[in-house]
Amino acid sequence: MTTLTEAQKERILYLTQDCGSLLEFKNALTAVEDNQELHAIATGLNWDYGESWLALPLEHPYCDSGTVLEVYWLGQPLFFQG
Repeated sequence: MTTLTEAQKERILYLTQDCGSLLEFKNALTAVEDNQELHAIATGLNWDYGESWLALPLEHPYCDSGTVLEVYWLGQPLFFQG
């Protein structure tokens, strides 16, 4: 496990809390440096932003199965089960 750099921490904070538009979010995701940074972004997103925001990190080249599974379970799929 690597330690996140200050630049990565700032990017995570920006992308999960301060990013103003979906286009800005998409463009800023191109600077992500590794799967740990992407994981922090994907799991830290506000779900009220909508599916479009959440889909972008999941489609990123650094996205791994651990990130996909955590996002899935954060969505509380059992709540929606009949």
